[in-house]
Amino acid sequence: EQAEAIENAEEAEAIEKNRRKCRRGRSHRKIRKKVEEAEAIEKVEEVEVEQAEAIEKNRSKIRGVRSHRNSRRSRSQEKVEEKVEEAEAIEKFEEVEVEQAEAIEKNRSKIRGVRSHRNSRRSRSRRKSRRKRRRGRSHSKSRRSRSRTSRSHRKKSKKNSKRQKP
Repeated sequence: EQAEAIENAEEAEAIEKNRRKCRRGRSHRKIRKKVEEAEAIEKVEEVEVEQAEAIEKNRSKIRGVRSHRNSRRSRSQEKVEEKVEEAEAIEKFEEVEVEQAEAIEKNRSKIRGVRSHRNSRRSRSRRKSRRKRRRGRSHSKSRRSRSRTSRSHRKKSKKNSKRQKP
């Protein structure tokens, strides 16, 4: 009985809650929407402030880098670094060239294989049959019978069959 009483109380509470929701209606939704928009704007502003702070921080860092860059030791170090980078870039470029040459060679051998296949009799006949199918000749009774009858003969037979039907 106690469990039933609790269940009834919960149900009544849910119904009441639902009624309140219905009463709120459109105006409440409008208010909620405005609140959400205000919160979104606030969030955007916070992000903008953070970005501005980060930019300012970065500027001061750049200033420090500039003053360091203008020192004599830094310049000589930079030259060495540039040379190292250049050497690495050249090395990378050469690797890429070697890879390309290998790929080209591989492709050539592939093309050779394709050519030899393309010129084979089986491949030719397959291509021919594919062309025929594309032109819509696949729905014939049999290929041999089709090759024997000429086009004009087929037309005549078609006309005759139409004439016989009332």
